[in-house]
Amino acid sequence: MLNTYTKIVITLFAASFLFTSCSKQYSKDDPLPPTYAPSIFIGSDNQFIYAFDPQTSAKHWEYNVGDKIVASPLLYQGTLYVPTLSGVVFELNAKTGAFKRKLDLHSSVYGTPIADGGLIYYPTSSNQLYAIDIPTDTIRWAASSGGAIQSSPTIYHGNLIYASYDGSVYAIDKLTGGGVWSYATGSTNAFYSSPATSGQYVYIGGMNGTMYCINATTGNLRWSYKTKGSIESSPTVYQGNCIFGSDDYHFYCIDTATGKPRWIDSLGERVISSPIEVANVIYFGCFDYHFYAVNVLDGSIKWSLLTTGLIKSSPLVYGPYVYIGGYDKNFYALDTAQGSVIWKENINGVIECSPLVDDLSGTTQNNSGISGYTN
Repeated sequence: MLNTYTKIVITLFAASFLFTSCSKQYSKDDPLPPTYAPSIFIGSDNQFIYAFDPQTSAKHWEYNVGDKIVASPLLYQGTLYVPTLSGVVFELNAKTGAFKRKLDLHSSVYGTPIADGGLIYYPTSSNQLYAIDIPTDTIRWAASSGGAIQSSPTIYHGNLIYASYDGSVYAIDKLTGGGVWSYATGSTNAFYSSPATSGQYVYIGGMNGTMYCINATTGNLRWSYKTKGSIESSPTVYQGNCIFGSDDYHFYCIDTATGKPRWIDSLGERVISSPIEVANVIYFGCFDYHFYAVNVLDGSIKWSLLTTGLIKSSPLVYGPYVYIGGYDKNFYALDTAQGSVIWKENINGVIECSPLVDDLSGTTQNNSGISGYTN
């Protein structure tokens, strides 16, 4: 039989165990890291850059840059670079939209910048193309031309190729900015279209209505094709075809070997939107308020969608959807098979820039009428 002292000890021990087992002590393990979903980015003249879920249109974040966004943003090493019309570039965390820093180029940026090897290349309306060192945000070098540079540059075998409102196409060393070659088309011409490279050739359209095919190594002209209107649409090169729109209300498919047309589509208005091709289908917008999907083989229309505003922006295909923005202030996700609207978001701003996707794989996906785009 237990004595009184022993009973007291047992009772205190039991009470101590009970309170210890019920105490609210938290694990010292670190919290789980946040998870992120892919984002599709779009900006407009309402001064905001948005990140939406590509599948559902759920808004991941938004950021006010305080100025119009015409150039498409650049995604590089997890940072989203958003140029504005005043020349201030905002650097944001692509996943969260958090502000990192900003850079003032003191000149309007219309063309989409590109990045390679720790440098970002910015075309500006002050006739300068800047190479900016990413870690320090300082100018590595600047290349001059005789006119505004409003199209996007492209990279070809160590050279940076760009065009200017002075009517010339330039190739410069991407590391030093030193000249390699230039091709002058005349002072009566200007370039708004961005160059596209394929094989050993560069393709670019002029405001004089001419599409040029130039040897990317030597700068010598291979062929040229004349339309009846200015070419502001940047070409895409696909399966031996140079494909682009014109202000003459036509959409062209030119044989890259001969410079002769394979087919020409007649439309109801100008085509400034730069086409994108996926699985033998070409997607582009038009000033006739329509967004088109055409067969690359013969130019036949697979489907078209009538919106409520002209379309100047260039499309992006990601997964089963094609994304496009318009002057009706709507940002659309369309089914690539039939053109049905999956979702649309009114962002209360005219959309001229092109969408950009961060699919979290480390590979940038966009369509700004440029090729040679790297990250």
